[in-house]
Amino acid sequence: MENKQRVTAKVIFEIVGNPKDHVVNALKKYIQLLKSDPAMKISDEYVAEPEEKEGLWSTFAEMDVTVQGIDKLTWLCVNFTPASVEIMEPSSFEITDKGMTDWMNDLLSKLHEIGMHSKSMASENDLLKLNINRLIRNTIANALKYAGKSLNHDELAKEVGIQDKEHIVPFLDAMLKEGRILKDGAGYRLP
Repeated sequence: MENKQRVTAKVIFEIVGNPKDHVVNALKKYIQLLKSDPAMKISDEYVAEPEEKEGLWSTFAEMDVTVQGIDKLTWLCVNFTPASVEIMEPSSFEITDKGMTDWMNDLLSKLHEIGMHSKSMASENDLLKLNINRLIRNTIANALKYAGKSLNHDELAKEVGIQDKEHIVPFLDAMLKEGRILKDGAGYRLP
């Protein structure tokens, strides 16, 4: 961007998760990365003590960050995803059409990169789900084969390693429809 006006913003980062040490260390890492960037000046830093709510730990850090240009502030927002940003200074911005065009194109480029990464992750996730479903079905078939007898869904859940026995029911229903297993009273068996 042509105009590199200094920008100061109050930025808040929130971290929620488990375990407590992970939450605390993740926030420390964010702060260290920001402080190590020579293009950023951090001041008025406050880090809250972690709190447990509904089985999850949460904490936040609030700080004033000064950067050269709105493009660097945008970079911070896209790469560190703060919970909140409040611009303190300047009260107004002067930007040329070329400067705005460059800033918008940089932002669009990053959004396209994020979109491609998201699509790639979704594709990988779909493939993992497909393979896990196949693995569970094969494990059910093998459990029935090695048992040499009918097993009910409680027994199959235990053999397969599924903690909540109700989660095995959709697999059993699908395998029944496919003819891979047969209903045998209260249990299931191989054809």
